[in-house]
Amino acid sequence: FFSDPGRMHWKVATSFIAANAPRLAVELRSAAAGRPHLIRAPARISTRTAAAMAPPDATVDAAVDAAAAVPKAEPLTAPDDPHLWLEDVLGEKPLEWVEKVNRDCLAAVGDPKETESYARIKSILDSKDKIPHAYRIGSKYYYNFWQDDKHVQGIWRKTTLDSFKTKEPEWSTVLDLDALPPPTTDTAKTW
Repeated sequence: FFSDPGRMHWKVATSFIAANAPRLAVELRSAAAGRPHLIRAPARISTRTAAAMAPPDATVDAAVDAAAAVPKAEPLTAPDDPHLWLEDVLGEKPLEWVEKVNRDCLAAVGDPKETESYARIKSILDSKDKIPHAYRIGSKYYYNFWQDDKHVQGIWRKTTLDSFKTKEPEWSTVLDLDALPPPTTDTAKTW
C-alpha cells in the first residue's frame, strides 16, 4: 500500500491513520525506513482534525507524529455529581437512603402486596401450569431455566427436541442454583 511513504500525500496518510489506528499497529515508519519498527496506534482522530495539524505537503512521518501527538481522552468524571456517594452500594449511608426512600414510597403508594393485582399476578407466576420455554444450544439439546416453589432460585435443565414435544418432557438438571453454596463475596447472599 505504501510504495513510497515519504512522498505520500498528507490527506491520504491521515485518512488511513484515522480509519485504522484503533484496531491495528501502523507500520508507516518501518515502510519509510526499510526496517521493522512498529509504532503504537494513536487514538482515533478524524481526517479533518489531522489535516488541520500539519501543512498539506507534510510527509508520512509528520502525519504519524501528528497523529501520535493527539492526547488520549481522559475518562469522564463528574466530581460535582451530587449522587456520587451512591456508588458505594453496600455502604452504610447509601443503604440508609434506600431504606428511607422505600419507607416514603410505601407511605405514599401503599404496600403492593396488599393489592388484588399483586395477588392475581403472584398466583399466575406461582402456577404449576407454566409452559416451559426452551432454547436450542448446539444441535441436540434444548435448555430451560425453571423456577417454582421447589426451585426458588431456579435450575437450568435440558432435554431433547423429541422429549420436549411430549406432554411430560424428561428434563435433566444442568445446574441447580439452590444447591450451590452461598457466594463468598460481600455483594449478595444468594446466587
